[in-house]
Amino acid sequence: MSLQDPDQEDRFTILRTLAIMNFNPHIRSFVHLLDVRHKPLIQRAQVTEVVCTNLIKMQLIAQSCTSLGFVPLLYNLLRSMSASAGGQEQWLSVR
Repeated sequence: MSLQDPDQEDRFTILRTLAIMNFNPHIRSFVHLLDVRHKPLIQRAQVTEVVCTNLIKMQLIAQSCTSLGFVPLLYNLLRSMSASAGGQEQWLSVR
């Protein structure tokens, strides 16, 4: 299910998670939220791991401000991992 409203999508994710945790409180659960504001709501349900997309984006932006060349390094690492064995690729450079 893909909704246009990220808050609504996070609410549905929280409700589904609460239903699962109500059914079996000992299950390991991993939840992906779009907004970090909803993280305290889901942590009360004792979820194993919570990943917030906006938090990851903001941390990457902050790291790129403090470390020159961090974004090209990360891009090149991710690009080289997904590359085909025989293909030649253009790497980013810091200027």
